Amino acid sequence: MMKDLTGKRFGRLIALAPHSQTDKRWNWLCLCDCGNHKVVASAYLVRSGARSCGCLLRDHVKAGQTHPATTHGMSKSPECKAFRNAKNRCQTPHYKVRGIQFLFASFEQWFAELGYRPSPQHSVDRKNNAGHYEPGNVRWATQDEQHSNRNLK
Repeated sequence: MMKDLTGKRFGRLIALAPHSQTDKRWNWLCLCDCGNHKVVASAYLVRSGARSCGCLLRDHVKAGQTHPATTHGMSKSPECKAFRNAKNRCQTPHYKVRGIQFLFASFEQWFAELGYRPSPQHSVDRKNNAGHYEPGNVRWATQDEQHSNRNLK
């Protein structure tokens, strides 16, 4: 059974309406105080994982607060896990021999580029599979989108 979050505030986000359902989890269309719309899983809203569309972290970065412990509080989030996994992946022999590097300076920069993971079915994908993990070359994508991306190369 879905808990009605309509009109409730979560940081800078206000839940507007149910958007979609993934397995038994609901995603909500939210309006951020900055004017952007964002689809967020109800669990992230209720557990205080999502507090903005991404503008809150961007504001912290612009203010010069770049130390992870003082800015994001997202160390257990799927977004931070994806950051760590991509960074570690570039240390494996398979990626090193291909010359693929991780060029994000911080989680804040990563999150400012990608924002929240749209759904549990999304993972990080490099737009150009021969390119680095760097600004402009990463996105959230489903397995089908990633498979299509591989076949285009």
